[in-house]
Amino acid sequence: MSTKAQIVVEDLEAIKLYKHCDGYPAGVLPVLEPCVEAFLQRRGWDPEYLLARLVMAFGLAEEPQRQTGFLGYGLSGEWYADIEWIYRVRRDGSIEVRRTKESWWDAPEDEPWERHARLLTGEEVAEWQKAHRAEEERKAMRAFYGLEEEV
Repeated sequence: MSTKAQIVVEDLEAIKLYKHCDGYPAGVLPVLEPCVEAFLQRRGWDPEYLLARLVMAFGLAEEPQRQTGFLGYGLSGEWYADIEWIYRVRRDGSIEVRRTKESWWDAPEDEPWERHARLLTGEEVAEWQKAHRAEEERKAMRAFYGLEEEV
């Protein structure tokens, strides 16, 4: 079964980037973090262009596997009921990671979505990022964007 996620950018939360599989932090953050960092360094805050670059970044990350299916990503104005993870990119470049709660499925549309998704602590996110493939992906994306390796 796929682990689905949606990514929102602050000031542009009406449009969500949908990721059909590998939506857990080890499958998202190694691509998301370097892309956001490089974008903010080079262009500053521009939510529309940032979202477009995020779509491109995830496509680039999949290129080595030559994913030929056309199901992997989409843009939506709606929250999907079956997502497990939500990522919000903030103006300062920080990324909130949230796990949906059971109440997500039945949440009224007029309620704030944050009420039905638990914000992970930094320690919880770090635990998810320990996957070996995640570290390789993060290094590859940092190199692609010309970012110095973190110490």
